[in-house]
Amino acid sequence: MTPSNKDDLFSKLVKEHQKRIFRLCLGYLNDEQDANDLLQEILLAIWLNLDQFRGDSAISTWIYRISVNTALMHKRKKSRHHEKHDSFDEVTSGIHSEANSDQSELMKALRNCISGLAEQERVIITLSLEGFSYEEIAGITGITVTNTGAKLNRIKQKLTVCMKEKYPDEF
Repeated sequence: MTPSNKDDLFSKLVKEHQKRIFRLCLGYLNDEQDANDLLQEILLAIWLNLDQFRGDSAISTWIYRISVNTALMHKRKKSRHHEKHDSFDEVTSGIHSEANSDQSELMKALRNCISGLAEQERVIITLSLEGFSYEEIAGITGITVTNTGAKLNRIKQKLTVCMKEKYPDEF
C-alpha cells in the first residue's frame, strides 16, 4: 500500500467509523476526555496496523476488533491503577438524541441497566445497538454467530428484568 493510498483509506475509515468508535469508548470510560484519549489510541492502532489488513473479514469488523481489544487493554491498565472506568452512561446517548423527557428517563434507566452487565455483555449489546449484525458482532468479539445470538437473547432478558424493576408501570 502506498503512503498516499494509506492516507486516503485511513481518512475514509475515520470519517465512517469515528463516532461509533467514540461511543464504544464511552462504554468503557465515564469521562469524555478519557474516551477521547482512548479514541486517539484506537485510531493510532488502526493506522499502525492498516498495512497488515489482509481482507479476511470486512474492514469494519477488523476496525471494531482493534477497537474492542484496545479498549479492553486500556481498561485493564487503568484498573491496575485503581481507577474506576465501568460506567456505561453515555454509550446509547447518540442513538436516541431526540427523545422526549419520558424516553430520556427510560434511556437513562437502560444505560444504568447496561452498566451493570458483564464486560463482554456490554460490548455485545453496544454493538447490537449500533446496528451491527450477528456476523459482525461475532467477528469483532471472537465468538460464534450462534453464541452471539444466544448471548444477545440472554442480555435482553437481563435488561428486561432490570427495566421492570426500575419502571414496573412501563413494562
